Amino acid sequence: MTMDGNIAQVLANIIVGVVVGSISAWVAGSLGVRHGVERAKRERAFDRRLDWYEQTFKAFNKFILKLNDVVPPPPLPDELGRVVTEFAAAAVEARNCVDTAPVYAERKTLIEMRRLFVELGRSRNLLSGQQKIETSDLVIKKNAIADIASGITCELAMSIRNQLGLDEITKEEFKWEKSS
Repeated sequence: MTMDGNIAQVLANIIVGVVVGSISAWVAGSLGVRHGVERAKRERAFDRRLDWYEQTFKAFNKFILKLNDVVPPPPLPDELGRVVTEFAAAAVEARNCVDTAPVYAERKTLIEMRRLFVELGRSRNLLSGQQKIETSDLVIKKNAIADIASGITCELAMSIRNQLGLDEITKEEFKWEKSS
């Protein structure tokens, strides 16, 4: 081989190296960018789901607290209007969370949410004033509704704890002292 042949061979090797290196870098970069975009999408989706779980958990806890305020009715008539208004607002807030539940909630939780609002619908008919209802019957109905709502908050807590990799809790550990 001559000197010109050696220079041509070296230049050819350099060109091939640059071309192969450039293509490899482009492929690796494209895969890295694609992987990064996919990961960012998953993280945003998880963040939205986590926000929903937190918001729904708080809404259902507030619903339970306001339900306990409204039944049995407060002893002072002027308090009744405020308590009913706060309960209605809490029920609407919980219902708004239920409207987006099919996107985020597990099937079991969806079924319980539906059951809660069916039971609330039955109670609305009961409380329409068409028939006299005893306070003890109201308390029994309230406890049934509160039990369903508590079960939902427990399911929400257990599900998100699982998704976050936290230790498990049982329904028995989650339950608070029951009010009457």
